[in-house]
Amino acid sequence: MVEAELGDISPRWDIAETRRLVEEHFGVSQRVLFNQYINPYSHRLYHAKYHFHEVKRLLKEEIDERLPKQDIIDLLLVNMNQFQPILLEIEAHMIACAQGIHSITDIFAHAVYFSLALNLGEKSLKNKEINFKNVIKSITDEKFLKVRNCMSELLDNSLYKDLENLVTQGKHRGLIEPVISINFQENKNPYSLHFPSFVFDEKQQSEREFQEFLSPIYAMTSQMTVNTGILINESFSIKS
Repeated sequence: MVEAELGDISPRWDIAETRRLVEEHFGVSQRVLFNQYINPYSHRLYHAKYHFHEVKRLLKEEIDERLPKQDIIDLLLVNMNQFQPILLEIEAHMIACAQGIHSITDIFAHAVYFSLALNLGEKSLKNKEINFKNVIKSITDEKFLKVRNCMSELLDNSLYKDLENLVTQGKHRGLIEPVISINFQENKNPYSLHFPSFVFDEKQQSEREFQEFLSPIYAMTSQMTVNTGILINESFSIKS
């Protein structure tokens, strides 16, 4: 298996400073609106990491630690009925990890929306319309252009689009059930864990190895939120 982690990122976003700036520019009520999405945002980051590491834990305990004494074919195929409940656990954590990463952007978009007081503008969004894409479109003030561009980079990234398609497919059209495959030609990596290919909006989506897919998109999503937060703080110092 590819050794990948969902790690912490640097530099840091001074959220306390954002709270102060939002209150200074738009008042206490706006700071309260911004702040109510900060905990859910940070919780989602933790949830995604938790589910990712649970997959790794289950693979290690249920497969890797048994391989020196048990053949991979015997483990996964001959004893399929015994392994099925473990596979369901792995699937649940994989899907929850993907969903958690995707939800970070929409929750974070709420924080951005209220930090920039977009709800006070002439073209404010209805609550149900506040999401990652719509908030990006709503940022039109030139002094916040860097904020918009930072968010747009992730939105336009092919990995993020693949994640969005995967989550949307699972949410509205049926779950994409992850698969463990035996690699008969490989001694080093005797198995692989992946999301299978599927058709979304008449386009074939490629098969994705679990860690190679979710680890970089988590890193990009996390970094986007931090960079955007830093840019929000910097933007408040720009005179209109």
